[in-house]
Amino acid sequence: MNATQPASTSTGRALAARMGTVGVWLGNLNETSTQLSQAAAAEIECLGYGALWISEGYASKEAFTHAGLLLAETERMIVATGVANIWARDATAANAAAYTLSEAYNDRFLLGLGASHGPEVNVRGHAYSKPLTAMRAYLDAVDEAGYDSPRPLGPRTGYWARCGPECWPWPGIVPAVRTPTW
Repeated sequence: MNATQPASTSTGRALAARMGTVGVWLGNLNETSTQLSQAAAAEIECLGYGALWISEGYASKEAFTHAGLLLAETERMIVATGVANIWARDATAANAAAYTLSEAYNDRFLLGLGASHGPEVNVRGHAYSKPLTAMRAYLDAVDEAGYDSPRPLGPRTGYWARCGPECWPWPGIVPAVRTPTW
């Protein structure tokens, strides 16, 4: 890191380098048994991919639990939520889950957050309104959340928000990972 480069940018670049230029996104792992999902993750790692992205939908596998099961069957590959729905849990729970997985699996977990879609939010009993405002407030709450258990050895590997540049709350800091929004 040079003197003009913020630590978070350096950490983000290190994470991006560990992930490589191409990862695998498999939303359909939610539709397979745990054993098949774990075998797929191990095979993806054996093929040399640096990252596996998993999804979370209404009434599908819970994102953090699923990530932990996949991390348990891999040794080097990063497992990322692409995305964990901000309406499925409060920010303190998401923060604690991310720290727990990062600490348990040598900083190989990446928390991806998203505001989801109206139908998936409304069915949970929330009113889907102003997703950009909700996302900004959630990211602030994650930053303010406490965590009293052991933390990963390194700095937080970061999290990313799937919402477009207007949602990113840290001007001048480029996120480690960007995905298309739709």
